[in-house]
Amino acid sequence: MNATNRLVLRVNEIYHDLEGELYHEKHDDIFDGEKDRWSEISKQLFSSNRAPMTFLDVGTGTGFVPLTISRYLRGEDTFICTDISQNILNAAERNLTKGKGRCRYRFLKVDGERFIGVEDSSVDCVTVNSVMHHLPDFRQFFLELERIVKSGGSVIIGHEPNQLFFRNRFLWRNYASISFFFNPAQAMYRIAKFFRLLSIVRVFLKKTSSGKPGEYEVLVQKVNTCLLREKVVNKPLSGTELSALIDFQSPTAGGYDADKGIDISDLLNRYGKSFSLELYETYNHVYRISHRNWLLRKYSRLLSHFFPREGAAFFAIMRKREAVPK
Repeated sequence: MNATNRLVLRVNEIYHDLEGELYHEKHDDIFDGEKDRWSEISKQLFSSNRAPMTFLDVGTGTGFVPLTISRYLRGEDTFICTDISQNILNAAERNLTKGKGRCRYRFLKVDGERFIGVEDSSVDCVTVNSVMHHLPDFRQFFLELERIVKSGGSVIIGHEPNQLFFRNRFLWRNYASISFFFNPAQAMYRIAKFFRLLSIVRVFLKKTSSGKPGEYEVLVQKVNTCLLREKVVNKPLSGTELSALIDFQSPTAGGYDADKGIDISDLLNRYGKSFSLELYETYNHVYRISHRNWLLRKYSRLLSHFFPREGAAFFAIMRKREAVPK
């Protein structure tokens, strides 16, 4: 593993360890609307008569996916929750045991290099929600999926940045233009981020405010303290640099980069040839402001008719092809 990949993994581990149980509160946009989507697909896939299954959630966080689909699980099922952060995994364990889930839970910390320490061909369904954009190495990720998923098993991926949206100049400029009217301060923030001037803007804002660092700035300082103490870096990272490492595959972290994001069809062609794409849906065609009011929701749905594969986020199901008998 190269130095950049190791840095990405360590930064993510430290950051999410420090964030801990606040993760769910600070990233409620990840879960906004996703609960219904996960519930509906789970109802279709897991509510009928079936044999006991083994589920594995990559990047469990505070337990969103297992909590959301728990009503469709059974006492004979096993749900393995994994995360790179032990603190956030502890939070998931508290949430799931408090909720008295119907299945057997296991909690497994992973290091990101060998993503998941379970046996070959032992998992019926892998779930991944808002995690892939943190990963530094898609090839390794798909190799691990290939190794652990049973023949005929599935991989469900939710709420990931769709590269096709960010490469579509019309959709991106359409969002940027509309967002000025709904949130001009946020639009100026994004412009500063695009031109990599965010650090300068933050310095200016500090001078014109109380001078006290905000919540994110405090978190950045804590992460840097850990990184410097471990000699992972030789100088503090700025908030923009840290953001670019945490959301490594995001097109908008640390500045705009249309070459980032996730094109699931391209990844399958390159790394996942043993998987077929069974379902692919995209949404949020006006990106972060799609949900602001009924007019924007209608406009987003209208755009989805013209650009069905190019919403800002996607939800997908991949199926591992049945092994051909020799």
